[in-house]
Amino acid sequence: MRSTIRLRQTVIRLMFFWFLAVFFVIILSPRYKLKKTATYTPEKTIPEWDIEIFENRLVRMQLFPVAEQRQMIKIVFGKQPELKEFILERFNLTGNGSNVGGRMANRLGTKVEIAGQNVADIPNRRTKYVLNTEDNCTYQSPFVLILVHSRWSNVDRRYFIRNSWASIKSYNNYTIKTVFLLGLPSDGLSGEKQKTIVREYRECDDIVQGEFVDEYRNLTIKHLMAYQWTLSHCRRVAFVVKVDDDTIVNVFRLIEFLTSADNILSRKNDVIYCSAFVNQGPRRDERDKWFVSKSEYSQDKYPTYCEGFAYITTLDVMARIHNASLVTPAFWIDDVFVTGVLAKAAGVRHKQFQRFYGYTIIGRRLPEHLIKRNLFFLQKHFINDTIMVGMWKKIFDQYKLKT
Repeated sequence: MRSTIRLRQTVIRLMFFWFLAVFFVIILSPRYKLKKTATYTPEKTIPEWDIEIFENRLVRMQLFPVAEQRQMIKIVFGKQPELKEFILERFNLTGNGSNVGGRMANRLGTKVEIAGQNVADIPNRRTKYVLNTEDNCTYQSPFVLILVHSRWSNVDRRYFIRNSWASIKSYNNYTIKTVFLLGLPSDGLSGEKQKTIVREYRECDDIVQGEFVDEYRNLTIKHLMAYQWTLSHCRRVAFVVKVDDDTIVNVFRLIEFLTSADNILSRKNDVIYCSAFVNQGPRRDERDKWFVSKSEYSQDKYPTYCEGFAYITTLDVMARIHNASLVTPAFWIDDVFVTGVLAKAAGVRHKQFQRFYGYTIIGRRLPEHLIKRNLFFLQKHFINDTIMVGMWKKIFDQYKLKT
């Protein structure tokens, strides 16, 4: 009996020393040293996107990684062969196609796609800035960033916003920043119309203007430019709000909601909070202003998408949607494309505005009890400046703030 116990103990000791020896052999081997030296540190300067070719196949990198991956992991196979070998072996990335990207995504928390596409087939969605506010989020990151989509000619609306709800820069010690997104007037960069925008920009320093004509069919470009700018310039903002310039934001209620237990966005990183359209389809009547041909959109139903006047989201959601836009053919109705088609492709869900945290349509009369409970107020089909000014005064007075 004792001899059997001693034999077992001897075998266990031998196995222990054998595993220890193998471990040190592996650690000290040149192969392992190569892998250690090939580890990659993300660059301090985050490029906006990157497309590389590997073995005649396109490799699309996710440039703004979601969740904890706050810096881009840039893998340039061709220029760093040791890094290529390290990545392929370290993560067991063998074979071609979507399985490779899937395994990489599971291990890195970022997304790599390898597809049999030519680079020319990938739309270049990078919009150049004609004007870019210097008062960005570099030095002080706001709690909430409000992106106002505005036509270049809507100067009066922008000044109304600046003098009303956008004048509130902080509430309950939470900071708010507002930026206006514009395109070019029809006479281009050198015309008199552009000169008026430049003067407004120099006075207010809150405009981001893209190098595209500001017309309805280019709203998708403006929408994606807003995402591009936010992801590049406001990387630490907690929440992002998109509104049109005919919408009043109850910034006081907004802060109360975003800091409350009711805020689903603080618990989920895949949600857009909005007034969502479900089971809506394209209009096929050629006489309709919103006519969409089969060649523009072939399906009978749109994915669930947000009404364009306002929605709330996070940087993680914007990153997902931005990345999906890099390989998705564009569609001119921006609300459908960005918050519908791209959101679906990116795995983003829609959360309908909740009771007491939603919106209302304003007219000449609005019950007082509706004012303090809503986040957004809008006018449909017409804009009456007097009503808009009166609406803001009612909101402001309810919170009993001094001007």
